[in-house]
Amino acid sequence: VREGLEFETRIESDCAPLASLAQAIVDVSGRVHVLRDPTRGGLAAALNEIARQSKVSIVVEERAVPVRPQVRAACELLGLDPWHVANEGK
Repeated sequence: VREGLEFETRIESDCAPLASLAQAIVDVSGRVHVLRDPTRGGLAAALNEIARQSKVSIVVEERAVPVRPQVRAACELLGLDPWHVANEGK
């Protein structure tokens, strides 16, 4: 909007408290070793931080990571990589 760009899809925030979601993950698994907020640097930065701090490698099957078609299209239009975009929702 700031740059006068318009998209065919409605842009809406999915920001929400994550405490209940994180608790549900812990309740189901019981073996959670790390939770990371990908707000700055996106998913790629969060995964790299986890790998570096844990001294492990992480292999990601990119097709298995859900990226909405509208998000992918907006990123392509703006020259952004969805893996490096700040995620400020859930």
